[in-house]
Amino acid sequence: MFNIMERFKHRPQSEADASDDAEVLALLGPHVEDPEDLRRQLAAFEEQRQSDDTRWEALDRAASNPRGFVEQSDIASRRAHLEAQIDALRPRVTTAEARRSAFLDLARLLAETDETIATLAAELYARVLVSSEAERRERMLAIDAQVRLRSRLAAALTTVSTARRFRRGAPDPFGNMRSDLLNRAAEIDRFRAPGGVRPSVPWPAGVLSLIDALTKVVRV
Repeated sequence: MFNIMERFKHRPQSEADASDDAEVLALLGPHVEDPEDLRRQLAAFEEQRQSDDTRWEALDRAASNPRGFVEQSDIASRRAHLEAQIDALRPRVTTAEARRSAFLDLARLLAETDETIATLAAELYARVLVSSEAERRERMLAIDAQVRLRSRLAAALTTVSTARRFRRGAPDPFGNMRSDLLNRAAEIDRFRAPGGVRPSVPWPAGVLSLIDALTKVVRV
């Protein structure tokens, strides 16, 4: 039973250790944008716009000259591009942050669901022979609900990650339990089969004499 309980509770070491957010985020596919990278791009465009504004005002205060006019024309010509980039990047940063946060939360929930399935399965097995049919059914329904939840969580995560932990099949605690119980039943059948080795009967002291006295027939 120890091995069976451990199997229910087992999770690959790489998953158990992947609690750090950075490690989990590393599982994201390249098509999911990094908000930090987007923020750096946004900051560069905003810095360029601020620099242009400062330079424009300085040129306005200076005496009029052809070189200043050309420089202001250059600033004006790139202004629309800067504004367009800034306006496009701001919602992308918000979206990227939301997607990464959702990925982290769902990955954590998936790991918690795996633990819940393992715990419920171990509890079911531990009481499978002493609980009532109604109790067993209640536990099996709870396990089934968690298995289906895990499948849906994994399906969502695989849209943004190719990590094996999200693509592996859902756990099958019922199949494992059925196999284990059938193996135990086969052990019993093998033990009871004719011709098997049997230990000697552990007669307590004096029992044979008692049996002999009980079964002795006095002929008249």
